Amino acid sequence: MRWPEFIEVIKAQQGEEGDFSGLDWNEKCEILQSNPVTVMRMFEKRVDALMTDLHSSLFPVLDYLFRVEFQARGSPHIHKVVWIEDAPEVEDPEDCPHVIKFFDRYITCQMPDEKADPELHKGERFKFTA
Repeated sequence: MRWPEFIEVIKAQQGEEGDFSGLDWNEKCEILQSNPVTVMRMFEKRVDALMTDLHSSLFPVLDYLFRVEFQARGSPHIHKVVWIEDAPEVEDPEDCPHVIKFFDRYITCQMPDEKADPELHKGERFKFTA
């Protein structure tokens, strides 16, 4: 469970306080399923924060499309497509190195070095995701 505060909020609404980290996966899923409105409202706030951050960061977003889906146990997630200004288009397989270079500027699996790439380091916001 990536967002334990969802469980804490729902349990607080039910009049229960405490540490719920010891609950097993099925118990957590039952809690989420017991209050889909709260789950969706909290999820929507996270999505809004993500959109605000993405659209005000390193690259200008021209447009986007996303949809919310729910996993079998009720956990929401999004699928998103983003159109970025000046993003290269892949018309030919020979364009791939140019496309890879473009995205390598913005996407990384490591913390960007502050001195080597201050612009990318400044844009890094999400440190713990999985």
